[in-house]
Amino acid sequence: MTSFAGQIAMAGLLYAMVFVVQDPASAQPDNPRDGTKQRNGVLARAVELLIADAKLLDKYNLITLNEEDKSAYQSHLSRPHPALSGWSGDEVPMVLKRMIQPFTSNAYRDTYIRWHLMWVVKQAEPKQLRKASSGLLELVEHMPPPINLSERPEWRLEPEEIGSKYYNLIDSISVIVGIPPFDKRYEPPGSFDYMTSARKAEAETIFVEARALRDQFEVVTDEEAKSYNQRVRFVNWAIRQYRGELIYALVWTGDPKVAQRIVSAIDRHSSRGSGLAVDLLNFLYQGAFEGALDLYEPHVLDKMRQQLLTVAKREEGWGTYGGQQRNFADYAFHMIQLLEEPSLAGVGGYHPPTYSLP
Repeated sequence: MTSFAGQIAMAGLLYAMVFVVQDPASAQPDNPRDGTKQRNGVLARAVELLIADAKLLDKYNLITLNEEDKSAYQSHLSRPHPALSGWSGDEVPMVLKRMIQPFTSNAYRDTYIRWHLMWVVKQAEPKQLRKASSGLLELVEHMPPPINLSERPEWRLEPEEIGSKYYNLIDSISVIVGIPPFDKRYEPPGSFDYMTSARKAEAETIFVEARALRDQFEVVTDEEAKSYNQRVRFVNWAIRQYRGELIYALVWTGDPKVAQRIVSAIDRHSSRGSGLAVDLLNFLYQGAFEGALDLYEPHVLDKMRQQLLTVAKREEGWGTYGGQQRNFADYAFHMIQLLEEPSLAGVGGYHPPTYSLP
């Protein structure tokens, strides 16, 4: 297996190849046909580097989260990717044409690559997105579900028997004060202030026993488990971010067919109790608040409103969406009102969402 240093060195060589002509606009000769060929060549080299990066996604043990390795960690888990940093919205048609094609045999690696290429799409203006609506719609069909993997314990007690006994004793004399979601947990000795005299006397005896155990065990951090968990979280976060940016871009196309597809997707995912329904609605809200509804004719907005109202009535009440308790009907209420009265929405203009690493 190639060492981590070797993999970084190989990536550095590829970076150097791309940096020579990293801006596609700079690769245009006088002949337009030659210019298109060269621009496609720049994209091909960028994709080559992205594929090489994608193959490292499951090599979580090679990427640590220590401060001294932060630059290596962020070299391909942040945007813009060095191979794409000089690109503009003019490259969107070329990029989308490549994005709808497969890259590897793995949907998650492909999503990682599309997540990077989506940064280029975010540089486009709404009029450029309108021309690209068919490509954006096709990408919706390539979105994988989240990775359903259990996280690994990031720490362990040695010896476990003594450590577990200590924490069980501490838990037994801790108290929770207040009403959710404003409740607060107090551990000893702070918890004693919320006890009766009899309970406090009992708790103090238990606390003495617990403190006698504290020096008899260690809490050992599992660095490999931390790296593994961080990588799983990153991939799921990138999937979610990519999905949201794609929906946001679709909202700004102003294409009536796209609008119907978005609401239909909300309908489909809400009926499954999927958290994707709430995510899709989130980005529909963001587009609406920034003026995207002005791009649609009143009859299109009314059709969207009627369909979303039907979904809200069906999903009325509390339910589980993506593992969280949500009232979808309540959450959709204001969107239904905005679709009926677009003038209530915002006028801020197209502002692709920005993020930082989770």
